[in-house]
Amino acid sequence: MRAQREADIARVNAENARKQKEYTDKVTKAQARVKELNEKLAGWYYVISNDVYEKIRLERTDFVKSKKKEEGEEGDTATPKEVAASHVLVAYKGASRADPSITRSKEEAKTRADSLRKQIVDEAKDFATVARENSDGPSKTKGGDLGKFTFETMAKAFSEAAFALDVDGVSEVVETPFGFHIIKRTE
Repeated sequence: MRAQREADIARVNAENARKQKEYTDKVTKAQARVKELNEKLAGWYYVISNDVYEKIRLERTDFVKSKKKEEGEEGDTATPKEVAASHVLVAYKGASRADPSITRSKEEAKTRADSLRKQIVDEAKDFATVARENSDGPSKTKGGDLGKFTFETMAKAFSEAAFALDVDGVSEVVETPFGFHIIKRTE
């Protein structure tokens, strides 16, 4: 019985030593990979303090100037602080912020978005109906309505397109990390 117990202990110790070696080998391999990637990518980024970042960061108003009114021109041409818009989202597999259940490819999504935009612009289909029936976004239940938002609220490409539109204007197909969007400015 004692011999059996000592044999079991020896077996467990041998198994533990094997697992510990396996773990140590994996950690060593991972550390080597981290070092390799850090050396390879070191020139691509810099880490700076928040104080320095705050000094060099530009606000949108620092590089986007409002159009000057010409003499006799009416209306406010300044960029609004917020707009209201609706959208149709066509997501694709691999989009960084897309629903993981989406299976269509990026090419299929782009083709679908172009087709939906054509229905809205060329065939005069109701934007809200197209959004309700085809959008992959959570706002589809409201006909794609996103309400009012500021420039900084949305993904940059989305905001650039929405803020450039006239009221009731429909954008070209716009790509963001969520997928492809067709945007209609409502206010």
